[in-house]
Amino acid sequence: MNAKFKMPKFFAKQSGRAERGRDLTVKGWMKELLMTFLGTTISIVLTFGTAQYFEHKQKNADARLLAMMVIHDMDNTVGLLRRLAKEDVDGEKDARYVLDNLDKLDSLEYNLLSRAINYIMSGVSSQQQYPFDEASEKVFLSSQDSWKNIDNPAFIDAVQDFYVFRHSIFYALNSSWRFRKPISNEAEYETMLKFGDSRPDYQDQIKEYMPRREVVVFLDGKSLRQHYLNLWAEECEIKSNSCKFAMGITDKELDEYVKTRHVTGQNVKEHELVGRWMIIDTANKKDFFEFKADHTFTSQYIGYESEPYFNGRHVMVNTRKGSWELHSDSLFVVIKEAKYETDASNVTTKPGMEKQTNYFVEDYKTWAKDEEKKENERSGYTKKYAVSIDKSGTKIEMVQVKTDNEGKVYNEKFYMTKEYENR
Repeated sequence: MNAKFKMPKFFAKQSGRAERGRDLTVKGWMKELLMTFLGTTISIVLTFGTAQYFEHKQKNADARLLAMMVIHDMDNTVGLLRRLAKEDVDGEKDARYVLDNLDKLDSLEYNLLSRAINYIMSGVSSQQQYPFDEASEKVFLSSQDSWKNIDNPAFIDAVQDFYVFRHSIFYALNSSWRFRKPISNEAEYETMLKFGDSRPDYQDQIKEYMPRREVVVFLDGKSLRQHYLNLWAEECEIKSNSCKFAMGITDKELDEYVKTRHVTGQNVKEHELVGRWMIIDTANKKDFFEFKADHTFTSQYIGYESEPYFNGRHVMVNTRKGSWELHSDSLFVVIKEAKYETDASNVTTKPGMEKQTNYFVEDYKTWAKDEEKKENERSGYTKKYAVSIDKSGTKIEMVQVKTDNEGKVYNEKFYMTKEYENR
């Protein structure tokens, strides 16, 4: 039997034959039906296959970002431990020199005395002398994406091992007597009440605390502290490198991640910059920039100081004026004039504390005069900031490249909040 079927006129119209249908055999009809089915199937496969491809690609990208966040956290821990080791070497050197020259304190620099006394004092009221940032750790350990996206058991095991190791490090730092500063925060507070905070009494603090047995033992423990801090840093670096290897992450890729993770805003336009921007606005400090449409600016810092040996508050006002220019994401500030003022009109000396109060007031006056002179001698010097503004237009991030005493370059970052616009 060779049956024939007539194609409906609707399909015939689609194929350009509107007047009469197309005669098909059973074999031909089945062939076209099969081709239609295959076409539909391929279309579905391509649609879902493409979606799965992009989903898989996004999953891998998310996994690498999460891995780089964790590795960056590891590298920060390495840097922190090495910085602690460096600070310990420098602090022990200063304190040892002062201890060996207790009979010559009058001839020693104020900054040296300050560094020496701060080195042996904890500055905290608890055992947490050495805090560390657990934010990335908590994100990794609590995120389901850690286990769903990162299909690399070796990496996950290495990360968990690192975080256990880091907790053991900071437990040792905060519990071992070898790392504990010999003068507690409570003892430091009692010292401030007894002696005050001016230079003559710094000498009294040093004479009282430096010869103590616990201080000498702490200084003598420097070598062992150095051994452990550097050993821990090396172990953390090894763990970081093993994680980079497991995920195939290069140092260049990690550097790019570090750069991009700090870019959270957009370029500032000139009209957006005009106005007053508060950096600090508290009961004790006020710090702001005021940018005007004529490209001039004023920056001012106001500090209110209180001390145990006087009533009232001593006021310090630092004012700078100059011009500004904005180019792409860079703000250039030219400082043309600086003025440093002090105000002790509200200061009332407590009984028996005249020496400390007078020294404090006069020391501030001398410092302000010297700083004002130095700045005005440099009139016309330029500061450059990398600037970006958030989507609301009310908060600006300022980043300035600086160099420390050892010549190492670092970024100093602060934020400004808009108070009002100039009109």
